[in-house]
Amino acid sequence: MTQVFDLSDPLKPVHIRDFRPDRTGGPVSAGAVPTELHGPISTGPQGNRVYFGYGTNKGGVLQIVDREKLLNGPKEPTAENLR
Repeated sequence: MTQVFDLSDPLKPVHIRDFRPDRTGGPVSAGAVPTELHGPISTGPQGNRVYFGYGTNKGGVLQIVDREKLLNGPKEPTAENLR
């Protein structure tokens, strides 16, 4: 699982959300969710994508996430919010 924090004030980090691969849809649902995370890599506000590589040396999964939704979307860990 990834924890997302706002570090705009490093002395007062603000927890935004926890995030993990979705077990309900896509290729991740076909097997166990990989536990190793390599990255994540963000393209910043203009690119609006974050790339998460899970289980990269074990037939892993690449998850491409909408950065704006990750930072400002609903916080509840529902299947829809994790897609």
